[in-house]
Amino acid sequence: MVWDPLERYLWGIVFAMLIVGAILYFLRGKNRENFNERTILFGFGFYFIGFAFARFFYCLGDVFIPGIYMNNAFYGDYDKVKSSFEFFVRLNYISRSIGIALFLLAFEINFKRTKYILTTVQSIFIVLIIILPFSLARYVNHTFAVPFNFTAICVILYKYTKWSRLELKPISSFLFFGICLMNLGLSLAGRDVKNAQIIPLYIAPIAFGLGVLFAITPLIIKPKYFSRSLSFWVIIGFLPILSSLIILLIPTITILVIIRILIYMTIWILFSILILYQLCKDIKAQSKDTLPNILEMFTKPQKVTEEEVSISKEKKICLVCKGKVGGIMFMCVSCGTFYCIKCSEALSNLENACWACNEVIDKSKPVRLNNSEEEKVLVEKEMGEGYKNSK
Repeated sequence: MVWDPLERYLWGIVFAMLIVGAILYFLRGKNRENFNERTILFGFGFYFIGFAFARFFYCLGDVFIPGIYMNNAFYGDYDKVKSSFEFFVRLNYISRSIGIALFLLAFEINFKRTKYILTTVQSIFIVLIIILPFSLARYVNHTFAVPFNFTAICVILYKYTKWSRLELKPISSFLFFGICLMNLGLSLAGRDVKNAQIIPLYIAPIAFGLGVLFAITPLIIKPKYFSRSLSFWVIIGFLPILSSLIILLIPTITILVIIRILIYMTIWILFSILILYQLCKDIKAQSKDTLPNILEMFTKPQKVTEEEVSISKEKKICLVCKGKVGGIMFMCVSCGTFYCIKCSEALSNLENACWACNEVIDKSKPVRLNNSEEEKVLVEKEMGEGYKNSK
């Protein structure tokens, strides 16, 4: 059995969800002023677009499988497929690989430690899939490209989880679990699983669609709602693993598919444990007030001395990172204090106030001072310059 009307209908819904998810990520990225955030969000958008067209081409290729429609389902023979089917399946591989390549590129633009190795390897896979005969292209895709893609994405999402603040960590976890379910859906949609005729066809698009929902939920729900129940994450993290175990029970499945699923299971288990460990460790650390803050350099200190402000003005040194400013920079219009462009962008996204005089950095954004500073600024504005000079 190749397809039935319900399965096609569900894949149509999944295609629409992928397009909507891509649009949401692109819109969110477009509205971001920070270049790094904008790039990452665009990367997720391209990831969704790549999978959307991949599913479209795959379903279109099924039309060219010779077979017969009976009992409200289409039964076909994959061993007798023609070049038209191979063409659309190859487009499926290429679309998905390009979407993932752009996602990896977005990551490596921001975190250059990988030296663009991930994007380069993915580009090599794309070239091989394009130029090799179909049988070899299919082998390269299933045996090398797909496991590499999934592993690389898991590493990236784990790094996001590790580097993010505690309240943002579950978002990376949500994306990770969503991508796990998407890959599970792809595994269930394979020809070997279909030929076994044990798992209903509609299970694959449902699993894939749930993964898409998990991956776009962080764009809709506020971050604070993601970290309320750790047990919830444990259940979600191991759902794909349990589902893979069910697939292994299919008697007619090929050895190659079994090996591939075992690889996926190992990756899922490893990164589920790593992410959950990172969450538990940071929750424990926060309870002891020892959780390190990677954005500490952008957090306003208790007191900025006049000497630091004078040095910043005279030597053109950034008041935040203490580095030399040159080229594109930001100078407070009120007190003349200098900031490098990166620190000024970070401050505008955080408290949005000059460290020296509390002047607004970006007037299109709200000021986020603590209560005592807000009261102080309000008093100074109400009393006027005479109040400032009398202090």
